[in-house]
Amino acid sequence: MDALPPDPAAAELRSKHAPGAAASSRTVDYFAAAIIAGLAFAVSPVAIRMLTGRSELNFRPFLLSVTFDLFLLLVAGAVLARGRVRRFFFALIACALPFVLLAALETLAGAVHLSDRVAVFQDLSTIKRGSDWGPGKSHLAPEKDGFVLYRPWSGNGVTINALGLRTALPAPRSSGEHRIAVVGSSETWGFRLTDADTIPALLQAALRDHGRGEISVYNFGIEDATLARELALLRHFKDIYGIDQVVFVAGASDLYSDYFAIQGDPLDSSRIGRRIASFELYRTIERIRSTWFEPSSDRLAEFDARYSARLAGKGSGLIDGIVAADSYCTAAGLQCNFVLQPLVLFRRTPSGTEPKIAQTYRRQYPRLDIFASQIYREALDLRLTSQVHDLTAVFDHSPMQLFIDEVHLNEAGNKVLVDALLPIVTAKTPTK
Repeated sequence: MDALPPDPAAAELRSKHAPGAAASSRTVDYFAAAIIAGLAFAVSPVAIRMLTGRSELNFRPFLLSVTFDLFLLLVAGAVLARGRVRRFFFALIACALPFVLLAALETLAGAVHLSDRVAVFQDLSTIKRGSDWGPGKSHLAPEKDGFVLYRPWSGNGVTINALGLRTALPAPRSSGEHRIAVVGSSETWGFRLTDADTIPALLQAALRDHGRGEISVYNFGIEDATLARELALLRHFKDIYGIDQVVFVAGASDLYSDYFAIQGDPLDSSRIGRRIASFELYRTIERIRSTWFEPSSDRLAEFDARYSARLAGKGSGLIDGIVAADSYCTAAGLQCNFVLQPLVLFRRTPSGTEPKIAQTYRRQYPRLDIFASQIYREALDLRLTSQVHDLTAVFDHSPMQLFIDEVHLNEAGNKVLVDALLPIVTAKTPTK
């Protein structure tokens, strides 16, 4: 059958309308690409830093942001491209899709705190006010003279002064004033709590309520600090603040440092390891592996063998730190006390989610409770000028949940602890 001859009128009509239709189609493409590019900027590291006020992003949010960014830019490029270039963009999108899906799954897992759902390491629900300024390590200034400080900051319930401490700046001493520094790690600093709910702030308020307004209390806590670093910090600031008395809240940081020296360093002890461990999916898999089942007999036997070797060899960082700090206090004429902080593993009457938290830590860190008990006994057996106080039983008669994890306390827990600290602090403090 012969083909029909082309219709001149139809051809002329197509020639008149095709350019306009193509132009209209390109306009839509440009508009769609602009929207996608705008979305890419909205999830970019630059935009996130602007919205959160952070000077830099940690590795996990940075990588997720860049992954979504590149994918959206590829989609925008595919919308604008034509012919072979468009097919090339589609090939890149297909290659990137598995990574984007993994990033989306990681984002969703982080949003619902999946690792905390498979194993209860932490329960923040009992904190009434609280603070959130992100990971403390991102706020640290470079180490100097054996200790670290924070960069000045104010926001999200946390105020860091110009010297890098979470406390007031030093001021001229008033007549009869007595100054106390509370030195410690994250529990002293006030992990997840507002400035007013930290141990030093609550101790200051309690002293004033008891008519001891001449006593000023300063927070010398730094997250993850060991006693050796705490002592270096105290040496630096003693004269700057005119400190008369010191309370060392000792225990967790040095205990874990000693424990890992026996058990082996965790993944997050190295820079690359910290980046890997920051991903929620990794933490979820690791927690399922290590906390859903009781430690194997081989694992326990290996730790016991290493622990026996430790007893015959290297001493404890906590014990060595207490001895060194006591010697410094004696030489400097400081009144010093050492408080062995409570752990959820020691609590006789756990409440709320504390039993689950304790079970998780016993499985994750087998023999930690036994190891901590031994170290604390060694600390109490020391014959020192300064006094060592065991506060591990301070919560035994409280019916409330006071721990938010293995070490850190909520506001109610800090108040109970401060009530126990008050007679220790005032025992040798001169009265007006």
